[in-house]
Amino acid sequence: MTNYTVFMRIFLLFTLFLVRFHPAFADVRTSKMFGDNMVLQRGMAVPVFGWADPGEQVTIDFMDKSYTTTAGTDGKWKLKLGKYKAGGPYQMRINGKSNVLNYSNILIGEVWLASGQSNMEFGIQTDKNGKDAIAKATDNQIHLFYVPMMLSLTRQDDMVKLNESDMVNARWVVCSPEVLDTKSFAWHGFSAVGYYFAQQIRKSTGVPVGMIGSYRGGTPAESWMTRRA
Repeated sequence: MTNYTVFMRIFLLFTLFLVRFHPAFADVRTSKMFGDNMVLQRGMAVPVFGWADPGEQVTIDFMDKSYTTTAGTDGKWKLKLGKYKAGGPYQMRINGKSNVLNYSNILIGEVWLASGQSNMEFGIQTDKNGKDAIAKATDNQIHLFYVPMMLSLTRQDDMVKLNESDMVNARWVVCSPEVLDTKSFAWHGFSAVGYYFAQQIRKSTGVPVGMIGSYRGGTPAESWMTRRA
């Protein structure tokens, strides 16, 4: 076997290794936490993050300003936007080298996380006053985000793949009777505690509210943290 043949075999094996193990992102994308109808926290430098090709330049246009960064060698990128007062709706444009993301109906206000076990998972449809609450759920300044349940022994970079036919899982939705009446929020609708809390925050602050539901009945505290933690 000639040296040239040996070299070509090594080169081909190395190329196959890169194709198999090097992540390919192609289009710029964000975490599923970002999208239409999202609520951003007021009064803090808002982080936006996602993935692109390594070294790709990513630009975000928001509130008449542009923010630019470059994806790292692992394809991850992150930008911190400005600090904003409550308001909206706004538009966001994210530019990559080969695609553009346009997000609409963005509000700025209070963002809260509803997390825990079965008491937090208990759905609005099961509550004794739930039927009346659902019928009156017409506040378009309350937006909800439900994190789909998924079990994994390793840390995940993002939520499970979004089923585009599902109207609520892993996407921001505007609160309405139709949304709260859906069966897609795990146990009988979105968290009753989470929804009632969002209502109270709206009344006390007068600003838009984003409520994130991430809960799983019967889970021990250890399942929500790393072994090191």
